[in-house]
Amino acid sequence: YKLSHAGGRRYKIGELPGYFATFRAAKDKAEETELYLEQPQGNFTLKKTKTADATTAPASGASAEYAGPLKEVVGSYDSESQQGRTIEVSVKDGKVFLVVPGQPPYPLSERSKDVLFSPALPDAYSLGVRRDEKGAVTGLLLKQPEGEFAFKRAPEFKPGLTADELMAKAIEAAGGEAAWRRHKTMTATLEARLEHQGVTAEGRVYAKAPNMAAQELTLFALGKKIGSFREFFDGAAGGEEASFMPFRPKTGKALADARVASDFYGLVNWKKLYKTVEIRKLAKVGDEDAYVVVMKSEDGNPVTAYFSTKTFLLLRRDTLASSGPVTQPVVEKFSDYRGVDGVMIPFTQTSSTPSNGDTHIRLKEVRFDADVPDKVFMKK
Repeated sequence: YKLSHAGGRRYKIGELPGYFATFRAAKDKAEETELYLEQPQGNFTLKKTKTADATTAPASGASAEYAGPLKEVVGSYDSESQQGRTIEVSVKDGKVFLVVPGQPPYPLSERSKDVLFSPALPDAYSLGVRRDEKGAVTGLLLKQPEGEFAFKRAPEFKPGLTADELMAKAIEAAGGEAAWRRHKTMTATLEARLEHQGVTAEGRVYAKAPNMAAQELTLFALGKKIGSFREFFDGAAGGEEASFMPFRPKTGKALADARVASDFYGLVNWKKLYKTVEIRKLAKVGDEDAYVVVMKSEDGNPVTAYFSTKTFLLLRRDTLASSGPVTQPVVEKFSDYRGVDGVMIPFTQTSSTPSNGDTHIRLKEVRFDADVPDKVFMKK
């Protein structure tokens, strides 16, 4: 959000009515700065996090090169009570974060010996470090108002195959490179149910090589049409337009992510699209074991892909999505794979976000190589 000076150290936040940020001396430590955030739903005081230095922010963000006070805690942790639930303490740009699937990463700091907190969470939330008799970290205890949840440290993961080998198997499972490159366009009809909003939708999806994509939805509630939504990328620019909001062009990371997601041969072109691809661990997607693969592009948000250890088909994808001023985590799950003209397509998909809840999508028909004019992928 753009900050516009509103007098003193107070700034208006973007064009949002009633939102202001004031940078002031901290009440408990005058030599430090805090942020007083005013908004219609309530005001908050946010403490400034410690400035990175040579100890907490090495030149590389890689966990192996991090030498800060939380080095021992970095790693993956499995829930002791909920099978398949995993959290991670990771390093990015020299800072340590708690990563909970489906939520934004939370920066971590030490409150006291083996007690961690995040300035992004209320004081009632903390993370206790558990150790064995030799002092080695064995787990974490997440404390929050809803209760306490124990996590044990996951053993070091050795995948048994390289990223190149895994991706080659994933491409073959999806039909193979030759089968995909035979096709130039794809169209699909769908029906969707926004489970937590009482809304259904009907729509179409379009894709065209090398990197154009669009989707059009008509929204219904109580059997009546209530609006329409359209998202597109024409190979260079894109955006969102709807009957209930002004046009939103894609910029920054949203534009970079659209460029990657719209690649017609995305799985086949993985080496071109992603700067790094790393197999991190094994995890459950439903009842199925999956390789967890972190894929990082040059300019966009990282993508975490879950490939089945049996079929090597994509079962789940975790991303970050930007819509206007809001960026939020997105979890997509894929199932009911069917062969269409030599390639495998998931006919059932579920997309989950904090703002919309679960959206269930069922493809009704998929066709390849129909004539799709370029104007379908442009602003109307």
